[in-house]
Amino acid sequence: MIEIIGTLDSLVTINEIKDNNSVCIPTFTDDKTFSVENIYNPIINNCVKNSITLNNNGILLTGSNMAGKSTFLRSIGLNVILSQTIGIVFADNYIAPISKIFTSISRNDDLLSGKSYYLEEAEAVQYIVNNCNDDIPMICIIDEIFKGTNPTERIAAATEICNYLSSSNCIPFIATHDSDLTKSLENYKLYHFSETINDDLSMTFDYKLKEGICPSSNAIRILEILKYPENILDRIKKRLC
Repeated sequence: MIEIIGTLDSLVTINEIKDNNSVCIPTFTDDKTFSVENIYNPIINNCVKNSITLNNNGILLTGSNMAGKSTFLRSIGLNVILSQTIGIVFADNYIAPISKIFTSISRNDDLLSGKSYYLEEAEAVQYIVNNCNDDIPMICIIDEIFKGTNPTERIAAATEICNYLSSSNCIPFIATHDSDLTKSLENYKLYHFSETINDDLSMTFDYKLKEGICPSSNAIRILEILKYPENILDRIKKRLC
């Protein structure tokens, strides 16, 4: 009886979600096509919707800080899970294979077990690689791959791992701040999020997914907004010249 009541309660909740939100019924394919139209995260009020189509390739996502990369990745992950559990997606259209989903997002070091930030990253990515096979499709999401180590080794390792994933039965969603990584990947579509610098030097974000490599960065601008000492900012800018 408890199971019956729980099932009925779940069905009522799903119907309420359908009635009160912009959702669709997912379409499942047998290939590596991933196509979503106006996908969004229902947790965020007035969330900006985005669309993307991938045909047998992955996505490498670049963008400024706070521009929307991580939110977009979470929107993808959440809706992949919902599509295969309760059969709805927060989007106008959704086409993808039934797949496993693995993520590496918001990693932290672990003082109790003696694991550094990078070791936590490396183990998470290793778990993804070890579960990537040709039998069951995979969608994997990695936010800022290997950011816990030095740039030279990060680019080398990230390049080979990302290429391995895209050549397997996997649809990879990878976010990075490393523009050099965009030059070394195979079978990836490049997208980015960006911001507008206003006349008063404040920033406006539209949170819209755009094709290509992010043309700008805002790390120093954020330091200016936080009112870092002028002498430090001047020296930073001189180093960038």
